[in-house]
Amino acid sequence: MCMQNKNIGFLRAGVFGDTIIALHGIYATKVLYPESQLIVYTNRYGVSLYSGFDFIDKIIDISNFDDKLLIENINQYEFEIFILTNPNRKYCKPLAKTNCKRIFSFLSAINIFNLKFKTLFYPRKFSYETHYKRILKLVRKSNPKKYDNCKFDFSKIAIQPQQKQIDIIDEFLNKNNISTNRQTIVVINPFVHSVAYNISINGWKKLAKQLAQAYKNFAFIIPTYSMNPQFSIDTTCDNIFTFYNDDDLLNIAALLKKTSLVLSPSTGTSHLANNLKIPIIWFCNHYDSKRWRGDNMNENFFIMLEKSLAQMDIKEEEKLILKAINLFKIFFDNKDAYYK
Repeated sequence: MCMQNKNIGFLRAGVFGDTIIALHGIYATKVLYPESQLIVYTNRYGVSLYSGFDFIDKIIDISNFDDKLLIENINQYEFEIFILTNPNRKYCKPLAKTNCKRIFSFLSAINIFNLKFKTLFYPRKFSYETHYKRILKLVRKSNPKKYDNCKFDFSKIAIQPQQKQIDIIDEFLNKNNISTNRQTIVVINPFVHSVAYNISINGWKKLAKQLAQAYKNFAFIIPTYSMNPQFSIDTTCDNIFTFYNDDDLLNIAALLKKTSLVLSPSTGTSHLANNLKIPIIWFCNHYDSKRWRGDNMNENFFIMLEKSLAQMDIKEEEKLILKAINLFKIFFDNKDAYYK
């Protein structure tokens, strides 16, 4: 099929981490159809994270689109191929009414009987294939023979902060007398909103304090935002710092690029660390350890959460904190071990 001068659509509108893991698929789509205009439909997370990539020809923010506006916008491009990674009613229903010739998506009850949709089936409870690989298979389905002969350089999907974000982080570090030349920077991210598996905020405070007291020449930075109601730390440790971010997610990318290690539950920050090849001690359950793990993660540094936060007792949490401290020591005793 000749796709020269044709339009290709790609829709990914999820939360922070969902947006990051779609980058493999977006990039692969452009490699597969280099002469076509690649138009990505996304939300505010995608607008922030995707704006720096030259393999995306156009980004459309659909955060405030209703069905009518989405249909009208899509119809003007007369897409030969449209890749929909969110196969829910919110998007399947309007996409079915567009003039897109072929829509590639995951099978759902909403699109199962619509012949315009070319679908892949993945049983949620029985398939643990990493989600970004599922999206790549969706891209492949549009042209398997050509896809299998393409060469993909996924180093091109590394998220790059701009000078504005770099300056913000440099100002924060200078204000707090944190020197990347003299100190090792560690980011501790306690927060997750999309999954129920985590240790408590008090547990994270305890972990941060014990690490800060044991590694006084390290700078421990906790990224949060000014309106976050669940975070305040009362500690005498002068090497724990809080970075209050605004809505710009690239500020976190700029911070992580100066970081030696991240500790985080399964959330957007962990996906960003993976994208930037920053080592991570990852608090996750079995499901996330399979479906959401990244290629740059080391499973030996996973802390498996057998129970949700609501089910976990203090003794169980204490064991997880001790394991995190032990993995922290192992990492800094021999960083090369992480990459083996």
